[in-house]
Amino acid sequence: MAENAQSKRSKKWISDALTELMRKKPFDEITVKDITEKAGVARLTFYRHFETKEEVLNYRFQALFSEYLSTIENTEAKNLLEALTICFTYWKKNTKQIVSLKENGLDALLYAPFSKYLDTMLSKYHADKEMLDIQRQFLVGGLYFSMIEYIISNDVISPSQAAEAVLKLLKLDIQNNTWDW
Repeated sequence: MAENAQSKRSKKWISDALTELMRKKPFDEITVKDITEKAGVARLTFYRHFETKEEVLNYRFQALFSEYLSTIENTEAKNLLEALTICFTYWKKNTKQIVSLKENGLDALLYAPFSKYLDTMLSKYHADKEMLDIQRQFLVGGLYFSMIEYIISNDVISPSQAAEAVLKLLKLDIQNNTWDW
């Protein structure tokens, strides 16, 4: 069953309110009352859509990842270098949210959706066909933490330089999407 427009708006308002509140005070100190007051919705509305504040964050992440996947699909990257460059570019636009999550010790909540995305990307570019599970986990974790570091750091490198640095470290032939282990 399709979600109605009012339900979508309410969820967005609640998600936006939590994101804004997190820029001003720690996540642990934010109450459902704070969120509903900021969002301009009733407490019942919050609980109609979410059980916890963490669920609100997960909803936010799902929206961000849906937007991101749409971006990558519409761009049609030819190889992993282009795909990673798009990835670094997109997530750098969300620096405020990522920094807020990091400051609140919640950045690990991004790992599951990020891991799922990376699995999709690796399959799309056939970079995982000869990879052992332990190698895939290493790669996914390394890319995740590299992405977080790139987003929150003050290093002045471009998204393509960040992507090249990661792929160079992995000794990946970026033109042919092959591994040189």
